Amino acid sequence: DVIKWLFCVITKTTENDDSKEGIKIKDEQIRIVSVFQRMLSLALEVDRSPALNSAKLSHELFHMVLGHMPLRAHRMLLLESLQSKLLSCKLLEQLLDYACPEKVSIPMSLKLLLHFLKNCTLAADPTDGLERWRKWEELMHLLWMLLLSYSKAMKGCLTSSIFEQIGKEATLVYKPDDMVSKSAVQEAVNAFLSRSQEDIGEALPLHVEESLTYLQDHLLD
Repeated sequence: DVIKWLFCVITKTTENDDSKEGIKIKDEQIRIVSVFQRMLSLALEVDRSPALNSAKLSHELFHMVLGHMPLRAHRMLLLESLQSKLLSCKLLEQLLDYACPEKVSIPMSLKLLLHFLKNCTLAADPTDGLERWRKWEELMHLLWMLLLSYSKAMKGCLTSSIFEQIGKEATLVYKPDDMVSKSAVQEAVNAFLSRSQEDIGEALPLHVEESLTYLQDHLLD
């Protein structure tokens, strides 16, 4: 029920006009979205098997996004308001896998993130008009959110309940697939730039290219 209420409120946020009353209504709707997201986050924090149940919850959210969120504004509000990094990581992984024509059997890792960078293509948004670069901006945003949420998950503190974390120091847990080479990162970056330019017929806006450069630097750090 919480998920259905959450989606209902999110879709209503784009129905308001720019009047003072419309802005007030939207602010209240966003506050309600935050409350629902906090409820989902708390449910996972106290759960004895957050990894298992976050997978079930992300699966439900994933299908709701596909069926009820054609607008980027709705999807981004959902993703940016998620308070559980574990849930965010799993949902983003599913969304990017769906947008990737080439499927691979790689668990969530930096290697999989490079695969998404190299191969994912998002559908255009109805509001884009002639600004076809916006779907590539969205893809870059999703990749950054996935990297940041996964970085938190790598500390190993998201797969156990909050009670099990008490008194434990979070440490990074690297997997073999998290070890990516400079050449692999460069290949994925070049593929992203090549695909985007072929799609829109010109270079990406500077701020999108800068975001890609920062992502590349972060992966090589």
